[in-house]
Amino acid sequence: MKNTKSLIQFVVLLSIGVLLIWLSVRKITAGEKAEIIHAFETADYAWVLIGMGISLLSHFLRAYRWNYLLEPVGQRVNLFNATCHVLIGYFANYGIPRMGEVSRCSLATRYDKVPFEVALGTVITERIVDFLLFLVIFFITLAVQFHSLIGLANELIFDPLRAKMTTVGQTRFS
Repeated sequence: MKNTKSLIQFVVLLSIGVLLIWLSVRKITAGEKAEIIHAFETADYAWVLIGMGISLLSHFLRAYRWNYLLEPVGQRVNLFNATCHVLIGYFANYGIPRMGEVSRCSLATRYDKVPFEVALGTVITERIVDFLLFLVIFFITLAVQFHSLIGLANELIFDPLRAKMTTVGQTRFS
Protein backbone atom coordinates (compact mmCIF):
# COMPACT_ATOMS: atom_id res chain seq x y z
CA MET A 1 0.00 0.00 0.00
CA LYS A 2 2.75 2.44 1.01
CA ASN A 3 4.84 1.59 -2.09
CA THR A 4 1.82 2.11 -4.35
CA LYS A 5 1.09 5.46 -2.73
CA SER A 6 4.74 6.51 -3.14
CA LEU A 7 4.74 5.40 -6.78
CA ILE A 8 1.53 7.31 -7.54
CA GLN A 9 2.90 10.38 -5.76
CA PHE A 10 6.15 10.15 -7.74
CA VAL A 11 4.32 9.76 -11.08
CA VAL A 12 1.99 12.69 -10.35
CA LEU A 13 4.85 14.99 -9.30
CA LEU A 14 6.97 13.92 -12.27
CA SER A 15 4.02 14.57 -14.60
CA ILE A 16 3.53 18.03 -13.13
CA GLY A 17 7.23 18.73 -13.62
CA VAL A 18 7.16 17.58 -17.24
CA LEU A 19 4.04 19.67 -17.87
CA LEU A 20 5.66 22.78 -16.39
CA ILE A 21 8.80 22.28 -18.48
CA TRP A 22 6.69 21.80 -21.61
CA LEU A 23 4.70 24.97 -20.84
CA SER A 24 7.97 26.85 -20.39
CA VAL A 25 9.54 25.77 -23.70
CA ARG A 26 6.59 25.33 -26.05
CA LYS A 27 6.70 28.85 -27.51
CA ILE A 28 10.45 28.97 -28.15
CA THR A 29 11.09 29.87 -31.78
CA ALA A 30 13.66 28.12 -33.96
CA GLY A 31 15.97 31.15 -33.73
CA GLU A 32 15.74 31.21 -29.96
CA LYS A 33 16.34 27.46 -29.85
CA ALA A 34 19.50 27.91 -31.94
CA GLU A 35 20.69 30.66 -29.57
CA ILE A 36 20.09 28.43 -26.55
CA ILE A 37 21.97 25.53 -28.15
CA HIS A 38 24.82 27.87 -29.11
CA ALA A 39 24.99 29.18 -25.52
CA PHE A 40 25.28 25.62 -24.20
CA GLU A 41 27.95 24.76 -26.79
CA THR A 42 30.09 27.81 -26.05
CA ALA A 43 29.65 27.91 -22.27
CA ASP A 44 32.71 27.65 -20.09
CA TYR A 45 31.64 24.76 -17.86
CA ALA A 46 34.48 25.37 -15.43
CA TRP A 47 32.63 28.52 -14.32
CA VAL A 48 29.37 26.60 -14.18
CA LEU A 49 30.97 24.04 -11.85
CA ILE A 50 32.51 26.79 -9.71
CA GLY A 51 29.10 28.47 -9.46
CA MET A 52 27.42 25.20 -8.55
CA GLY A 53 30.05 24.54 -5.90
CA ILE A 54 29.60 27.98 -4.34
CA SER A 55 25.83 27.55 -4.46
CA LEU A 56 25.97 24.15 -2.74
CA LEU A 57 28.33 25.55 -0.12
CA SER A 58 25.88 28.39 0.49
CA HIS A 59 22.99 25.96 0.95
CA PHE A 60 25.09 23.77 3.24
CA LEU A 61 26.02 26.79 5.37
CA ARG A 62 22.36 27.83 5.58
CA ALA A 63 21.50 24.30 6.76
CA TYR A 64 24.32 24.44 9.30
CA ARG A 65 23.09 27.82 10.56
CA TRP A 66 19.55 26.46 10.85
CA ASN A 67 20.86 23.50 12.86
CA TYR A 68 22.77 25.94 15.05
CA LEU A 69 19.51 27.78 15.77
CA LEU A 70 17.73 24.53 16.59
CA GLU A 71 20.29 23.44 19.22
CA PRO A 72 19.31 25.89 22.02
CA VAL A 73 15.72 24.57 21.90
CA GLY A 74 16.93 21.00 22.26
CA GLN A 75 16.46 19.90 18.66
CA ARG A 76 18.91 18.54 16.13
CA VAL A 77 18.57 17.71 12.47
CA ASN A 78 21.04 15.50 10.66
CA LEU A 79 23.20 17.90 8.61
CA PHE A 80 22.59 15.99 5.38
CA ASN A 81 18.84 16.07 6.03
CA ALA A 82 18.99 19.76 6.90
CA THR A 83 20.77 20.49 3.62
CA CYS A 84 18.17 18.48 1.72
CA HIS A 85 15.38 20.32 3.55
CA VAL A 86 16.91 23.66 2.54
CA LEU A 87 17.28 22.57 -1.10
CA ILE A 88 13.70 21.28 -1.25
CA GLY A 89 12.57 24.54 0.33
CA TYR A 90 14.26 26.56 -2.40
CA PHE A 91 12.63 24.33 -5.00
CA ALA A 92 9.21 24.84 -3.38
CA ASN A 93 9.71 28.60 -3.54
CA TYR A 94 9.72 28.34 -7.34
CA GLY A 95 6.13 27.13 -7.23
CA ILE A 96 4.70 29.27 -4.43
CA PRO A 97 6.77 32.07 -2.88
CA ARG A 98 7.58 31.52 0.81
CA MET A 99 6.34 27.93 0.60
CA GLY A 100 9.94 26.81 1.03
CA GLU A 101 10.05 27.83 4.67
CA VAL A 102 6.86 25.91 5.41
CA SER A 103 8.04 22.84 3.49
CA ARG A 104 11.41 22.90 5.28
CA CYS A 105 9.62 22.92 8.65
CA SER A 106 7.25 20.16 7.52
CA LEU A 107 10.15 17.99 6.39
CA ALA A 108 11.97 18.52 9.67
CA THR A 109 8.81 17.53 11.53
CA ARG A 110 8.24 14.46 9.42
CA TYR A 111 11.76 13.06 9.13
CA ASP A 112 13.62 14.48 12.13
CA LYS A 113 10.81 14.73 14.70
CA VAL A 114 11.31 18.47 15.24
CA PRO A 115 8.07 20.12 16.38
CA PHE A 116 6.70 22.27 13.56
CA GLU A 117 6.35 25.35 15.79
CA VAL A 118 9.98 25.12 16.85
CA ALA A 119 11.22 24.71 13.28
CA LEU A 120 9.05 27.60 12.10
CA GLY A 121 10.32 29.80 14.93
CA THR A 122 13.92 29.19 13.94
CA VAL A 123 13.13 29.86 10.27
CA ILE A 124 11.44 33.16 11.21
CA THR A 125 14.50 34.03 13.31
CA GLU A 126 16.67 33.29 10.27
CA ARG A 127 14.58 35.61 8.12
CA ILE A 128 14.81 38.42 10.69
CA VAL A 129 18.60 38.05 10.89
CA ASP A 130 18.82 37.94 7.07
CA PHE A 131 16.74 41.12 6.79
CA LEU A 132 18.84 42.96 9.38
CA LEU A 133 22.05 41.95 7.60
CA PHE A 134 20.52 43.07 4.31
CA LEU A 135 19.79 46.50 5.84
CA VAL A 136 23.36 46.77 7.15
CA ILE A 137 24.81 45.89 3.73
CA PHE A 138 22.37 48.27 2.00
CA PHE A 139 23.32 51.24 4.17
CA ILE A 140 27.05 50.49 3.92
CA THR A 141 26.69 50.35 0.13
CA LEU A 142 24.66 53.56 0.16
CA ALA A 143 27.32 55.31 2.23
CA VAL A 144 30.29 54.06 0.22
CA GLN A 145 28.72 54.45 -3.24
CA PHE A 146 26.47 57.48 -2.63
CA HIS A 147 28.11 59.68 -5.28
CA SER A 148 27.80 57.00 -7.97
CA LEU A 149 24.24 56.10 -6.97
CA ILE A 150 22.98 59.69 -6.97
CA GLY A 151 24.57 60.24 -10.39
CA LEU A 152 22.88 57.09 -11.68
CA ALA A 153 19.54 58.14 -10.15
CA ASN A 154 19.81 61.55 -11.80
CA GLU A 155 20.68 60.02 -15.17
CA LEU A 156 18.04 57.27 -15.19
CA ILE A 157 15.19 58.71 -13.11
CA PHE A 158 15.26 62.41 -12.29
CA ASP A 159 16.57 63.88 -15.59
CA PRO A 160 14.04 61.96 -17.76
CA LEU A 161 11.28 62.82 -15.28
CA ARG A 162 12.27 66.49 -15.30
CA ALA A 163 12.31 66.51 -19.11
CA LYS A 164 8.89 64.85 -19.27
CA MET A 165 7.41 67.30 -16.73
CA THR A 166 8.83 70.25 -18.66
CA THR A 167 7.29 68.91 -21.88
CA VAL A 168 3.93 68.36 -20.19
CA GLY A 169 4.04 71.86 -18.65
CA GLN A 170 4.89 73.52 -21.99
CA THR A 171 2.17 71.59 -23.83
CA ARG A 172 -0.48 72.33 -21.24
CA PHE A 173 0.17 76.06 -20.91
CA SER A 174 0.81 76.80 -24.59
